[in-house]
Amino acid sequence: MHFYKIYGLNIKSDYRFEEAIELPEIPIHIDVEIAEGEIDERISREGDLDHEPGSIIVYRYERNRGWIRSRGQGCFVMESGSKITYQLKENHNKLMVNQVFLCAVLPIILIQRGELAIHGSGILMKEKAIIVSGESGSGKSTLAAELLKEGGIFMADDTVAIQLKENKVFAQGAYPQQKICLDAVEKKEDLRGEVLLLPPDGGKEKYAVRLKDGFCMEEKPLDSLFIIQVAEVEKVILKEITGSEKIKYLLSSLYKYKSYVQLGMSAEVFKKCIDIANSVKIYVIYRPMQGMTVDKQVKEIKKILE
Repeated sequence: MHFYKIYGLNIKSDYRFEEAIELPEIPIHIDVEIAEGEIDERISREGDLDHEPGSIIVYRYERNRGWIRSRGQGCFVMESGSKITYQLKENHNKLMVNQVFLCAVLPIILIQRGELAIHGSGILMKEKAIIVSGESGSGKSTLAAELLKEGGIFMADDTVAIQLKENKVFAQGAYPQQKICLDAVEKKEDLRGEVLLLPPDGGKEKYAVRLKDGFCMEEKPLDSLFIIQVAEVEKVILKEITGSEKIKYLLSSLYKYKSYVQLGMSAEVFKKCIDIANSVKIYVIYRPMQGMTVDKQVKEIKKILE
């Protein structure tokens, strides 16, 4: 049996995650249990994926129960934000299964628990947690990697869990694996751990580095959310979002926002969004469509955090 702390959750699992750090002691309280088990054939069958050759994962959401089916890998059932049952295919790819667990299954568990997760990278800068968010291809991974070179400490990649405690907002550490672009692999710049070729996503090669050091697993006060947008501008422009607009930008940055909508966002969750928007600074970084401007983006962020 293995015990982890991922996204701020104490996890007991019969499945081993090489990406995560095992806890040295068994936690007093377990938030989520992961165990292999039998799954209804109506959920685990793959026949309805055959007519969609580009589809890898199918989701089904319900208020207290949902499932994810990954073609060729297996099926995963999430219940009440506290239980995950999985059944794997005989010839599954372990790296792919790990990605499904960490990047899809556990974020749905967060949603079932009424917690919020932001789609982006979490970085600790001067004891302040910040999140770099943005649509796919906006350059958030490149910006996050550059911030780490500037002294930032890695907290999370792709999904950042945030919690409200005593009217304060905290970002939770995830696991010490950072996705990187091909350019970083070729240049071998500041790669502080083992580099892996991840299973393809949308036809694109994906890489990751498992960090040997420089990882923060503890919760830290969340200071700012930076949302990158590619725009028709000539230079990098950083704009602070104020008023009711903050809620709109925060909602648009939620990890799998459609799942919150599909499950029916509760009044409690929406109130959390309002409280977080009132406590956390939100900025939009408009960057030009052409050219490398990451240095200027870093400079603008550092000025904000001074």
